[in-house]
Amino acid sequence: AHSDNEWTYFQTDLNGSLYTTHGMTGMVSDVNSDVDGSEAQQLDGSTSGLDVACKRVDLMATHDNTGYIWVGDSGVTANGGGGGMRLAPGDFYSIDVNNLNDIWVIATENTENIHYIYFT
Repeated sequence: AHSDNEWTYFQTDLNGSLYTTHGMTGMVSDVNSDVDGSEAQQLDGSTSGLDVACKRVDLMATHDNTGYIWVGDSGVTANGGGGGMRLAPGDFYSIDVNNLNDIWVIATENTENIHYIYFT
């Protein structure tokens, strides 16, 4: 049995578009222009472990990169052995996550660039 206000019917507009809420109230765009292959780093270029609250992160490997950027957790490696997603130049990826610095990057060539936008 359900109590009051536990659920509701889907709500749509006159065209049938579903109303959704995502709770995002802002966004920040940035670039990490020094992703290299010697050591994985947090997406923002640090290894500090600072918390940066967010709800989603959109990433794009810069078009003029010469190698790949691997995106994953702190165990990501430049050869893919640590799992993650491999982004070629121009590739785009989106991650729903609650902390920007849960995302780590490493590149197959030094000084690669990754652009990102995080939503708060």
